[in-house]
Amino acid sequence: MRLPAFSTLPFHYGWVIVGTGTMVIIACLGFGRFALGMLLPSMGTSLSLDYAEMGAVSTGNFLGYLLAVLASGLMASRLGEKRLIVVGLTLVACSMVAVSQAQGFRDVLVFYIVTGFGAGTANIPIMALVAHWFGRTQRGRAAGFIVSGSGLAIVFAGWAIPLINAYLGPEGWRWSWMLLGALVFIIALVSLKLIRNRPAEMGLHPLGVSAHRSESHHRDIHHSHTGRILIHLGLVYFTFGFTYVIYATKLYFERCAGCHGVLRKGATGKPLTPDITQERGTEFLKALINFGSPAGMPNWGTSGEFTDEQIDIMARFLQHEPPEPPEWGMAEM
Repeated sequence: MRLPAFSTLPFHYGWVIVGTGTMVIIACLGFGRFALGMLLPSMGTSLSLDYAEMGAVSTGNFLGYLLAVLASGLMASRLGEKRLIVVGLTLVACSMVAVSQAQGFRDVLVFYIVTGFGAGTANIPIMALVAHWFGRTQRGRAAGFIVSGSGLAIVFAGWAIPLINAYLGPEGWRWSWMLLGALVFIIALVSLKLIRNRPAEMGLHPLGVSAHRSESHHRDIHHSHTGRILIHLGLVYFTFGFTYVIYATKLYFERCAGCHGVLRKGATGKPLTPDITQERGTEFLKALINFGSPAGMPNWGTSGEFTDEQIDIMARFLQHEPPEPPEWGMAEM
């Protein structure tokens, strides 16, 4: 099926898929997962959530995402990538609006699990479309543009959410969730309009693949070892999640524990317990780590000691309960 409206584009339609995919990642990961860190402190105060409950909310989102990852292959084979993406984004949008109306921990937990499931449902197939629309030499560039959506969403949320909270006060988080939900719904409509599962639907071949190689290009996707490869990649990503926690702990012990204490209760430096750091928020902590303070806090960022990514990881790490070192009593000695 040819679509005349797009037949005169000065570039390959695969780049429209990339642009739409970037918006999908903005919606399902940027808004659906990473915006929580900026909203959780005010949500916790408004709904009287303790630290364990706030941690459970984040864990619930991850579990919902994991369930979607496990089921995405079966769902994609029945619905197709485009429908699955639109369904996933719709789930994310509706659950975000539902979170905005939550009255307690159970409401937030249930709705945010649905957000995680919807995020996984949309994220997996949009990345799969890269293989359909691009040859091997172009896939890395296309995928790189798409995954940049997470960073764009963090930048937007970091600007918009504090602004909303400043104007609307303690209940501003509810309006933030509604705004994000509305934006995700708009992105779902854009995806419904623009996404195509295969280049052949528009009489095209994958970018970087000649006409006589197009058939073999698609055969490569259905490799006999696909299942084993996907399991291997899943284990890699699962392990990758743990490395963030381990890496952040290592950074803290090497650079910060001497002044702030192993359990962050303070020593020569001020305490950095979650009740203090969550109230300050991620952006404040990033600025403090980057520029330091007149009281003696080193400027880890501007001195070149920490990269931007390390600063972001540390700012988020400090808002969680510190890992307690194992006891080493007389018996062990």
